[in-house]
Amino acid sequence: MALSFIRHVIGRAPGRVPRAIAAGLLGCGLAAVTAPSATAAPPATAGGVVFVGAPGTSAPPATLGAASTVLYSMLPFGRDGQPAGTPVSTVAGPLEPLAPSGSAATGAIRFSAALKHCLIGGCWNTWSNGYKGDVYVSTSRTITITLPPTNAFYFYAEPNKYMTFTMTATTSSGTTSGPIPVAGYDGAKFFGFYTTGAVALASITVTGADPSGFAIGEFGISAPYQFILPDSSIRNTKVLTSAQHRRHRAIDIPVPSGTPFYAITAGTVTRVTSGGPCGKGVILQGGDGVQYTYCGGSRWLVPHGASVAAGTELGVVGPTWAHGRSRLRFAVAYPATSPRVHRRPGSLLLALYDNSVHGTLGPVPNPRALPAATCWGRPWG
Repeated sequence: MALSFIRHVIGRAPGRVPRAIAAGLLGCGLAAVTAPSATAAPPATAGGVVFVGAPGTSAPPATLGAASTVLYSMLPFGRDGQPAGTPVSTVAGPLEPLAPSGSAATGAIRFSAALKHCLIGGCWNTWSNGYKGDVYVSTSRTITITLPPTNAFYFYAEPNKYMTFTMTATTSSGTTSGPIPVAGYDGAKFFGFYTTGAVALASITVTGADPSGFAIGEFGISAPYQFILPDSSIRNTKVLTSAQHRRHRAIDIPVPSGTPFYAITAGTVTRVTSGGPCGKGVILQGGDGVQYTYCGGSRWLVPHGASVAAGTELGVVGPTWAHGRSRLRFAVAYPATSPRVHRRPGSLLLALYDNSVHGTLGPVPNPRALPAATCWGRPWG
């Protein structure tokens, strides 16, 4: 019975080449599914990191997170230029295009052991959601992916044999997917993680129950430029589209008291002394050479001098600050060192909050190339 079942599965793909490492298929019988333990469910959230299992076998989402809290715009990895069929230990991440010129790098991922680089339909046969790109094959049951500084990452995984096995992904913080059944034929499943605090993702360990191994691929990583407020808190488009706001060197965004604010890009934090005109503000010296200033905070969530990834939660907006209302004041200046030219932050924020542009269809404005802003209020930092 086992043999006839295996032939039936392979026979579903006439003319397609079975996987190169599937020689052990005939000896596995039907006892391939490893059932989850009956013990308590593993943590889907630990150390400020959240696991996301949706969309399963469907195409990856443009964002990870929640509109009411932290939301990360994601960039899929492009085609790997390394030769197919060769062992690789690193994979370069995507570049985010900037307008009118330039790009921002996301960094490279590293594997704990060299994996065979394959293409779907080449040395790896099936996947899911129509994906035809790069995958990386492990002949062992465990592999660790070390990440560049980032707050969100996803991948898909599929067992080697044409049967269903459980697969588990666990971050270095302890957040785990738990054992998830994954079909070995056209069944690659989505595993996503994102942070909700100040600690970036460091690594993800993938473990499969298939003794002959598995493949991982179809990676996505958080974009180098991220939303500075929860998406749900900036629904009033007039705040960003007003010509008055676009001209000024700073933009005031009314938000409820207690709203968190986030790092627009990777950089180093300078905390603004409490009691000044900025409140408990933050100056972010971006790795792109641009200075970003946040005012109106009631408390800080990162230490002075901390290095943060894009999307890291920096602080919380206070109950009242400007004109008796809670709001975040945001300013952009380039270069980061004095003397600085203040830029129009509204132009940048409008693009970041337009999901049809950021991370999907078009480039983000280069912060260095934003139009100069007219004076509004005193400068900070």
